[in-house]
Amino acid sequence: MESVALDVKADGIDVNSIAPGALNTRMMDQLLEAGADAVGEAFYARMRKMADGGTTPLDVGAAGDYLGSAASDGITGRLLSAPWDPWETLHEHRADLDTSDVYTLRRIVPKDRGFGWGSDEPGRRHRGLRPDRPQARGGPAGWSARGVRGRRARARRGAGTRDAR
Repeated sequence: MESVALDVKADGIDVNSIAPGALNTRMMDQLLEAGADAVGEAFYARMRKMADGGTTPLDVGAAGDYLGSAASDGITGRLLSAPWDPWETLHEHRADLDTSDVYTLRRIVPKDRGFGWGSDEPGRRHRGLRPDRPQARGGPAGWSARGVRGRRARARRGAGTRDAR
């Protein structure tokens, strides 16, 4: 989003996103009316907490109206939380926004802020890669997903595939 915002800023186009947060909807009301016995204690407690701090679709629409108004002209590349951020007054802080990464959506790693913890290694997840687990984007060289090994082994044995069944 930030890249697109920068690409079209010179054309006077602002690009922003709205994070709606938990939305209080009729479905949520129905789940709460059903009670903890019907939906489970943990789920009910989560829904109750969201209902107490949530927002309505109209609140999200109001944030969209503001971002579409002339008051927000020049505010671009931001991710705004409809229920938590003071989006109604962002135009008063335009200079601060232009010179900071406030309300931006970025991958800020500990190293970017001077911390000595965290990993720079691509492909390493905090839960630990293991050679016997499928990897969404592959892993270090020499590691393969169990499913791929299984298909290769069936192919070597001459076992059928789904298409051949």
